[in-house]
Amino acid sequence: MSLRSITAALLFLGVAGAGINWKSVWLEPRTAVVLAPGETKPFTAMGRNGEDAKADLTRSPDLSITSSDPAVLEVDRVNARFTGKRPGHANIRLSFNDAAETVPAFVRPPKAAGANPNDGVWRAVFTGDPGQRPKMVDEILFDVNVQGSTITGTVHASGWPGDAAISNGKVAGDQLWFEMVGHLPFQAGRPGAMVAGYPKLCFSGVRQGDEMHIDLLWSIGGKACDGGRLLPMAAKRLAD
Repeated sequence: MSLRSITAALLFLGVAGAGINWKSVWLEPRTAVVLAPGETKPFTAMGRNGEDAKADLTRSPDLSITSSDPAVLEVDRVNARFTGKRPGHANIRLSFNDAAETVPAFVRPPKAAGANPNDGVWRAVFTGDPGQRPKMVDEILFDVNVQGSTITGTVHASGWPGDAAISNGKVAGDQLWFEMVGHLPFQAGRPGAMVAGYPKLCFSGVRQGDEMHIDLLWSIGGKACDGGRLLPMAAKRLAD
């Protein structure tokens, strides 16, 4: 048996050491966590080492997994479970050795009778020219709550632009418009021609069932949406 096979066998038996060079760590399934208040959900943390062997790290004492807001989502390490505490958004942070990952989590109240069909947690990915897509984010999640013709909620755009509350949100039938301004600044260009500011993302969506076509205009805080770069996206609802 090769050294690689022996290493993989040991890892799958749960003998996973933090001293090994770990390349990545993640939750399975690899998607956002969505819960209702009072609901619990088991989690599985997986990792991949430098030899591309996978291991279940859920019970490893060297795994760190925390919630950015335990008042919204609580992590039970002993029983490997998440618990929704109150409606809101939190980030689950995992780390093992040098590998780290952040997973967005949303706690939503149970869907009420007569709720707006646009409500829910949506995951959007870019569909246009790959060369035109932002380098720091490949998907965007948003938590939509509609009251009358107004949209509130949270946008999660990876580590950058990051998390921000929905602003200027409105809805008319199956059409939605909302914005977010990131809290992490950027600087781009070349000496003598630098551009700096905060990213402003303006979403215009048309929903068809549990799918949505979105035109995202990527602009700069303080400037109009119309001057932003057009980035088409397609979204699917993860949960009501």
